[in-house]
Amino acid sequence: MQFYLKYQGKVSTRGHTKQKFEYRRNFLSQLKRVHCYLDSYNMSEEIGFCEKKIRKVGPFTFLPLVTKQCQKVVDLDLTILSHMEPCCKHNYPTGDIDNLLKVLLDGLRMPQNSNEIRKEEPLEGESPFYCLLEDDQFIRNIQVRHDKLFFPLQNMPSEIHGTEVFVIIRITTFPKIPLG
Repeated sequence: MQFYLKYQGKVSTRGHTKQKFEYRRNFLSQLKRVHCYLDSYNMSEEIGFCEKKIRKVGPFTFLPLVTKQCQKVVDLDLTILSHMEPCCKHNYPTGDIDNLLKVLLDGLRMPQNSNEIRKEEPLEGESPFYCLLEDDQFIRNIQVRHDKLFFPLQNMPSEIHGTEVFVIIRITTFPKIPLG
């Protein structure tokens, strides 16, 4: 199965819980659409979201697409567009690419314990909270392209100019094939 997710907004590379939840909340509505699409073709039980995948962490009820029990792995192909020019010596407010990538990947998975939730509470429509991964150990391959952002992002306040990114993520799921 293959589908796309997008993120458009501000970034922080400090790994704050709040930033990870901003990513999760952004992906939540898109993953709900994936679920509805799969459900309309009666494929949710087979390859998609299903109730046996539900996990409770703190006050949240998470529903990841890829779990240990489903025997699937994912490949991620990311295109990140930002004001941080590749191979540039200037310091940009978005931070460096490896930290940006780490926080973004954390936003694709559910929190592993209550410490990763801190003061966050479920909002209306967040139960279950759809997410891509139970754990990032199910990522088989990551490909990243980073380039300069040349177009303005809609609905972005001017005070965060320079800290915004536009990210397209192509997700491909595969059956996990046991080795040896």
